Amino acid sequence: MKLKFVKAVSFVVAVMFLFSGCSLLDFFSADNLLRAPKLTGENAALQHAFENSVGKDFSLFAPIAGQYRASYILFDIDNDKSDEAVVFYALNNNSSVVHMHILKKSGEEWSSVADIVGSGTSVYKVDFFNTDDDKTHEIAVTWMVEDSKKGKTLSLYKIPGKSGDIRNAITSIATIQIADYICFDIDDDSINEILYLYFDTSADNAGNVNARLLDYNVSSRTMLPVSDLTLNNQISSFVQLVTSKNGKFHNIFIDAMTSDGKLFTEVIVYDPEKSVLSVSQLDGSPMSVFTQRDPLLLCCDYDNDGQYDIPLEIENEKSVSGSNNTGIVEPVRFISWNSYLDGILYESSRYFINFADGYELKIDDIFEKCFITYDYEKHEAQIRSRSNPENDLLFSIRCRSADTSDGLIDNFDSEYIVTVSPDGESLGFTKNYINDLISEKGWFY
Repeated sequence: MKLKFVKAVSFVVAVMFLFSGCSLLDFFSADNLLRAPKLTGENAALQHAFENSVGKDFSLFAPIAGQYRASYILFDIDNDKSDEAVVFYALNNNSSVVHMHILKKSGEEWSSVADIVGSGTSVYKVDFFNTDDDKTHEIAVTWMVEDSKKGKTLSLYKIPGKSGDIRNAITSIATIQIADYICFDIDDDSINEILYLYFDTSADNAGNVNARLLDYNVSSRTMLPVSDLTLNNQISSFVQLVTSKNGKFHNIFIDAMTSDGKLFTEVIVYDPEKSVLSVSQLDGSPMSVFTQRDPLLLCCDYDNDGQYDIPLEIENEKSVSGSNNTGIVEPVRFISWNSYLDGILYESSRYFINFADGYELKIDDIFEKCFITYDYEKHEAQIRSRSNPENDLLFSIRCRSADTSDGLIDNFDSEYIVTVSPDGESLGFTKNYINDLISEKGWFY
């Protein structure tokens, strides 16, 4: 139950940010900065070394996204079998200037080795990955500026290998204006490349959204462009950027929002033989044309086969909802999950999505033969037969917890009351079979 509750909270927070006027930048404002924690045990020496270097009148910044969200981040950056510490902070007398401070441990002692002025007023994300062949990690920091709603700055910092000295030798090898990015080995050479997305602000192309692939150049010691691509110009913001490999090709799945609140998935394909990016097409049109849907449905590895699946909204004739509290009769929502292979979507399963009660019903076997009506007041879905108009009820599903709760979170550990009609029993429907079709997995992941 705790896991479901955490998922519910994450879901509600995501909805708040998508549909309210509050942005992440507003939410994580200066008033929400971390005060220095009092570390204990061996970590107390780390804090002592940090405070000896910068003083005690400071505020800490923890990244608000990504894998590393602590105020003191430990990672073996230079691959010497000993962790370094990365700390983001601002002095209280100059709170708009955020620094990245790096400390190194020798024996039991910590010492400061670098202090870098950042490129933003807060820290969105920090990552560690290798973009060249020296076997050490680069530090990738995504900085945010308070008055920027779309743009972020990605700074990539390089440090010496094990044979070098990290002290005062950290260099910046890239500073890029981005909307989002992903780092992975796109050409299978055991070295990571960076693919980033950005909004074009030039006079000739203002409003265009582009993707660019960068690879590390040994001779210039910088990241250089490999391939550029123009994306759907209806994108207003990015929600998710993920990748999976399909044969020799890498597919990059971009979930993005339009200005009118619709979500869609665009698929970028990288051809390693030609070293080019291209937008995947379906029936001669970009994938984004076919994938517009409710903004709560992100692409994911739905069937756990290692490949990302794209949810598509589908229609089921005669399926409608009774009026909700707005008095509007709405259609019942159905989706199909589709895997992507060589420009073709392969449908794997179909579901009735019940947003009101927080569950989905798998309807692969009955989609063509039945339709569904939903009663908001009773929180009851009725599955009806198309072939028997006089007595068409086959079975119904009612969410019991909805009787006493108006909130989404309370509906997560729901009990579902399944009632099967005589017609449904004659067709082989049983309560156990129907309960097996009900799932709370769906869009809550």
